[in-house]
Amino acid sequence: MAEKSVFEQIKKQNGERFAKAIRGYDNGIFDIPGIVDIVKYAGHEAEPIMDYLESLKEIKIEETGVYQDPLTLLDAAGYDAYYVTNLEEQNRIQKYYADGEKLCTFHDPHRFENYHIINAVRKDVDQIRREDFRGREKREDEYGTSVLSIQILKEGGFISIKNRYNHTVNNPDNTFFSNPDLIIPGLANSLRHHFNTDFSSQKSQLPHNYTLVNDQIVHIHCEKDNIYFGSNFYVKDGVIHQLKDHEIMLDSHIFDMRTKTLSYPGAGPSDTKTEEDTEFKKAFLKEIEGHKVILKKDKDGQHLFIRKEGEKDPAKDVEILTVKDGAITALNLPTTTEIGNAFLCDNKALTSFTAPHLTSIGDNCIGSNRIKSLNLPALKTIGDYSFEGTDGLESLELPALTRIGHDCFSDIDAESLSLPALTEMGDFCFEFAPELKTLNLPALKKMEVGCLKNVGAKSISLPSLTTMGGGCLDGAKALEVISLPVLTDMGKGCLAFSTSLKSFYAPLLEEKPDYLLNRLSFLKQTILWMKRRQPPKGLPIAETGISAALRTVESERSTSPKGISAQLGPTANGGQNQQQPEQNTSFFKRLRDWFLPQK
Repeated sequence: MAEKSVFEQIKKQNGERFAKAIRGYDNGIFDIPGIVDIVKYAGHEAEPIMDYLESLKEIKIEETGVYQDPLTLLDAAGYDAYYVTNLEEQNRIQKYYADGEKLCTFHDPHRFENYHIINAVRKDVDQIRREDFRGREKREDEYGTSVLSIQILKEGGFISIKNRYNHTVNNPDNTFFSNPDLIIPGLANSLRHHFNTDFSSQKSQLPHNYTLVNDQIVHIHCEKDNIYFGSNFYVKDGVIHQLKDHEIMLDSHIFDMRTKTLSYPGAGPSDTKTEEDTEFKKAFLKEIEGHKVILKKDKDGQHLFIRKEGEKDPAKDVEILTVKDGAITALNLPTTTEIGNAFLCDNKALTSFTAPHLTSIGDNCIGSNRIKSLNLPALKTIGDYSFEGTDGLESLELPALTRIGHDCFSDIDAESLSLPALTEMGDFCFEFAPELKTLNLPALKKMEVGCLKNVGAKSISLPSLTTMGGGCLDGAKALEVISLPVLTDMGKGCLAFSTSLKSFYAPLLEEKPDYLLNRLSFLKQTILWMKRRQPPKGLPIAETGISAALRTVESERSTSPKGISAQLGPTANGGQNQQQPEQNTSFFKRLRDWFLPQK
């Protein structure tokens, strides 16, 4: 009976699927003391935490009675570490954090008063550069763990290990799964003994978006200002706060259905409201003004509908958002025309965004990398760092868009791109787009540094492009044909590693690129030389010829004292080639035979 009672309690609390998953995996988990409370805030899916639950059956705490000082252990692990006793010490490590990745701790003047804090910096931190990890960040990689802030609630029960990325990776406040022993064995007990404070450190690893608070498994969807947000609760200073029945969690905001107000639990006399709090609140409250808000629930989550005051027909209800496990997964803003900075920047669950009258989006907006649908037909401008990761998009169509700021759509899996009105693209837009096969950019005049790198297209035509920043189309290994009929300015490193390129057409490009086709200067000059003959349909470059030239240049490079670039191509004095040294005549003849089209 006891087992059935526990099963029924968990079934009611976490759902039938959760309870059945435990029973099917290991009935013995129901015998763990306090298991109902342990999983109270674990959500509705048991599978991700099953290994951890299994480990609770066999945990044995070994107390040696001999402890090393935490700083000594961290020194052995390769860190310079110190205890934080004041605000200056708390924020001393801020200089190691990149813009947009600074810890919320740096904005909390009372953090050190409520938490025991140790800041640890790798001894070789100056050798670990942010740019070497851009686009391939992992929470426990060398850069992320090169600066750590270990924070333990002074009242006990809670520990957080924060790394150097902060919000760029999933759950950065749970680095090493908040288990100090994963930094160096023995550190967990050393910290307990030094601070005389207990906390929950995991003997078996919990997955991303799970943490422990007073030995309870907590499933969270985001963290902000050191507050952790779950489906219908939030955790602040180690205390779990349950929402009331008439309250709904909307990411990091709490919506009161009775008063139609939106609140943020971090707001207080000493706190500063963030841009995101202001922007989301402004847009959401504007949409529900003068409407009745109706809540509906199904297997996909909670759905909020609005109905004009006095309207009786339910068919005219308009759904404005969907929430699942406290995170917004779908958003519709029927009347909003402008969105400022940091709108939904911390949301990682949004899959659909509709705003039929939206014309502008500010900086650092829409942080979700799960977006599958964007319906923004009137959008004209996007600020910097918005839509950075959009892995779920199969295609991107924004018919009215004219300008994109830098670092937008930098990691995208879309196969087609249609931006017919776009004229300007900032730095590093569409930087990692290996699936991008079709591009429709007929009006694009200028793109800055590092755009359209690693695209998978075989053919690209940019009929209006006049300026291309450095590093554009770098790594476009599938690219065979590119047409740039009005291009006049090309930066360094463009088309690097475009190993399949067969046709390069840019008749107005007078400034010679210093880097083309994987640093092969002789190929670069040959292409330019042929380009100035202005063939009407581009220039074929035989792939076998490139391979042969590669082999030949290695064996004959030393016989060209002035370098190949000085020997090929028209010169200022009448466009005639310089006199070739006799020993190089056969070499350059072979180059011409390989690359020049036969008459």
